[in-house]
Amino acid sequence: MAIYKKILLATDLAKRSDHARAAAMAFAKAEDAELHLLHINVLSALHMEYRGLKKADEYVRTVMRASEKALKDVPDEEGLKIVREVQTGQSPGQMIMDYASANNIDLICMGMDRADGVKRFFMGSVTMKVLNGAKRPVCIVGRDTKGKIPPKHIVVATDLSEPSGLAVAHAAELAASLETRLTVMHAIEPPLATPYDLKQVMKDPDPKKGQKALDDFLGPLQLAVTPETRIEKGPSARTISDSARKLNADLLVVAAAGHASAVERLILGSTADRVARIAPCPVLVHRKRSR
Repeated sequence: MAIYKKILLATDLAKRSDHARAAAMAFAKAEDAELHLLHINVLSALHMEYRGLKKADEYVRTVMRASEKALKDVPDEEGLKIVREVQTGQSPGQMIMDYASANNIDLICMGMDRADGVKRFFMGSVTMKVLNGAKRPVCIVGRDTKGKIPPKHIVVATDLSEPSGLAVAHAAELAASLETRLTVMHAIEPPLATPYDLKQVMKDPDPKKGQKALDDFLGPLQLAVTPETRIEKGPSARTISDSARKLNADLLVVAAAGHASAVERLILGSTADRVARIAPCPVLVHRKRSR
């Protein structure tokens, strides 16, 4: 049974967005979902003031016509219902989230140009704003990532927290819908403690205890499919990414937030943020759906 009825692709219509567009279309075809293509023309107040109020309306109309034509030129896929929308504003991240809420979107797909790290660190990107603010799953597709969509192998990472349990359940539902392989992995991160054995983990992470904790965690979840499991040692974001690479994952699923404190997320960003920047395949960041 399909779990995505409506999928939103937020696109800047640039060549670098082709990977995200291909992934969104493949997801929509596999799930028999309605695909929404949204492009937002970003017009800063300074830009409009420079052009002068008299020419502002004319300029906006010109930009809108060009964008509508470009979006219309995005090729159709046979059997796929596509809704095209062009908007103009100054806060693209918020506008994407507002559109998703207004149109009852189940999954947002976006591209990420991960080469532009310095600019993103100081200013943030539209993608990261949506990733951290959207009240629904977000799939990030870097232009340098690999992986087949729809995925043949889904890897989902858990830190044994409640949010990551929801992410595991979502990944299992997706794996059942797509009839694909699922692996659940847990990274033991020394010298930080995991919830089940503080003293032991601080000294020497024990994979056997980690495996038992993972099995105990998965038991009550009643997953839609029976997953494989894997225990790894190392810093969470890098270890998750490396594990996805070793397992030839086509899609990596992580929770938007786990055991990290608010202070840690403020200083370092969430594990999901960091994984999205370095993962070798598309990353689906799960957050419990709400309007």
